Amino acid sequence: MQHLTVANKSQHLKAIDAIRCLCALYVMFGHIQPPLINLPSSLQALLTLGISDGGWAVMIFFVISGLCIHLPYASGAPFDSNRFLVSRFCRIAIPLFCAALLSWLVQANLDKVLWSLYCEMMYYLAYPYLRILFLRFSISKVLFFALIAALLTAFLPDHNHGNFFYFDNPIAPIATAVLGLPIWLLGCLLAQTIVEKKQVAFNHVVGLRIAIIFLGLALPVLSFLDEVIPNFPNIFLLNTKYSFLIFSPFIYWWLYAEISQKNVPYLFNLFKPLGVGAYSIYLMHVLSISVFIVLPINFGSYLNWLTIISIALCMSVGFYFLIEKPSHLLGRYFLNSGRSPLKLNGIKVK
Repeated sequence: MQHLTVANKSQHLKAIDAIRCLCALYVMFGHIQPPLINLPSSLQALLTLGISDGGWAVMIFFVISGLCIHLPYASGAPFDSNRFLVSRFCRIAIPLFCAALLSWLVQANLDKVLWSLYCEMMYYLAYPYLRILFLRFSISKVLFFALIAALLTAFLPDHNHGNFFYFDNPIAPIATAVLGLPIWLLGCLLAQTIVEKKQVAFNHVVGLRIAIIFLGLALPVLSFLDEVIPNFPNIFLLNTKYSFLIFSPFIYWWLYAEISQKNVPYLFNLFKPLGVGAYSIYLMHVLSISVFIVLPINFGSYLNWLTIISIALCMSVGFYFLIEKPSHLLGRYFLNSGRSPLKLNGIKVK
């Protein structure tokens, strides 16, 4: 049996950064799919459906976001709502504004990623009030009532076979944020669990990794099978509006399992450096296709795909150093102005 201790909190950051990077890459490969022309048509359809929906990766982002937001304050850092909100919106709004400007210049469309960023901003705005509820009741109770609200919201009509973020009403962004709130709160609960050093046995972390990958591929396929297989039974719980909520605890258990490992896996160490720029990858990959189109090149399907991916990664690196990193530094400045960073056993909590 093993659990996260204060002594190895720096290790968990490596795992989280790597997971953030892998999720951003998964979303990118979903939006910029590799050519599958040589595969059987049925396998093409299943892989296209499974890969094209990056919603499961976004659910992992939501849990990580709740974890990173709540962990410092659960660890005892003083909370100031004004500094918090200014800091968070420096981190998310400045890069978003710059990405929107770039999208206008290259005539690209950011709609594929905007829905999740709207959710994040609403969670940031709600967090000072959620903290009050955490203190008065508990995170578990707040999570329970958020889940009820999410399930009620899921009954609203949608126009894409129950897909997580397609609602048919003018308050769609708010409805989507309510739907994702329990998943974001799982991250807050995970932060509290880490701070309280609750001992949970994780002897099957590999099994959890396999389950996360399987669910990420299978849930979107099940949600859209009525388009592929005639007369497929319409089981409403298979729609991602419900299935993401039902299976999101697997994300909680998996992240806690990864955080609790004494040694960070080699793959995570490999992707960790890119993890700090995951937001840049998330924003810039949407623009890469538009940039590629204006270039006077055509190498054939496979080389074109590799070129677009290369453009996306190069744009992400440039955007990170020019926009995202300075925005983070500015946000950190506002957050830490007037107080010293919290330290636990010599480990700085940011």
